[in-house]
Amino acid sequence: MTKKRERGIDIFKGLLVIGMVYCHTLQFFSDPQIYPNGQRFIDFINLITFSGFVFSFGYVSQLAYYAKPFRQAAPRLLTAALKTLMAFYVSGTAYRIFIDERALEWATLKPILLLNDMPGWSEFLSSFTYLMMIGLALFVPLRWLAERKRIGFAVAGLLLAATYIPYGSIHQTQLAPLLGTRDFASFPVLQYLPYYIVGMLFAKHRIGWDWRALSGRLSRAARSYGSGKPP
Repeated sequence: MTKKRERGIDIFKGLLVIGMVYCHTLQFFSDPQIYPNGQRFIDFINLITFSGFVFSFGYVSQLAYYAKPFRQAAPRLLTAALKTLMAFYVSGTAYRIFIDERALEWATLKPILLLNDMPGWSEFLSSFTYLMMIGLALFVPLRWLAERKRIGFAVAGLLLAATYIPYGSIHQTQLAPLLGTRDFASFPVLQYLPYYIVGMLFAKHRIGWDWRALSGRLSRAARSYGSGKPP
């Protein structure tokens, strides 16, 4: 019997994509003199988009991977991570060649391949690769947490303490997708991991979509506005 498709999470991801496209449109084409509040919309959408995608990925990962035995799920999760890494290589190389106008040579490619270079508009892909590898390495503990709702939410809450990591002191490029940095745009997986866990819990325990969850998410994003910390 075929399982019914999760339309709710599809709609949620669709709304995130619409917001992301609108945000990038404002970034590239809006005129602050004509639309002075544009930057506020850009900042707010940036605050909620990546965390929303991490939540969504945790949700679908619970259904696609963690609901299955490790032997069955691991190859698929590893394949997804490798595909995302390949996407980072392609996107990063394209940025250096077409935006920075560098030559297509080994000196350009090597730092990207070794994750010593995080080209613009590609950083989130490296973060998702790290997230998938962490999800694979911690497969058993994460599945254990997902089965215990109260403990899972408690651990997600405790992980928010990772937002106090001093990003400014981290300069190792390979650590940036994991811990964060201020040297370039980064999406630190450790600080966003609570959203992944909460997404798993929503899927595992069939927690419904309601305005309380949405209002809490928006409230925290509003408090984080301008703080420089992940929402």
